[in-house]
Amino acid sequence: AEPLLMQYIPESMALGDDPRAAAAWALGFFYQENPPGNLIRQLVTRLNDINDPSPETEMMRRMCAISLGRTKASAALESLRQHAGNGTGFVGYGCQWAINQLTGEPIPPPLPGRVIGYNDWFLRPTQQADGS
Repeated sequence: AEPLLMQYIPESMALGDDPRAAAAWALGFFYQENPPGNLIRQLVTRLNDINDPSPETEMMRRMCAISLGRTKASAALESLRQHAGNGTGFVGYGCQWAINQLTGEPIPPPLPGRVIGYNDWFLRPTQQADGS
């Protein structure tokens, strides 16, 4: 299966987003112990692909980050830190997880959610005749 999965790593929208991301994730499992250098380079390239006219999808970038962490690809640490940000979003969380796998650094806690209140909503509880 490995030669087939490797065909899904280079950027190609013709192969579909989900199959490509699944291939990147699966290759991380195949090569947990001794990843080939060309795979690591390709995963880092996909993770860093954010600026060209057709940037890589977030799901593919997240799965590349996860596989880089799973394979203990220390050469990818700089790229992982660059894209980790504050750990939010698909890619940021994947990068934080990978950094944790490589260095043991804890994954930052999630940012607090934002609560939106509505003071003048068109549906309101009705008052009963007795005022309650």
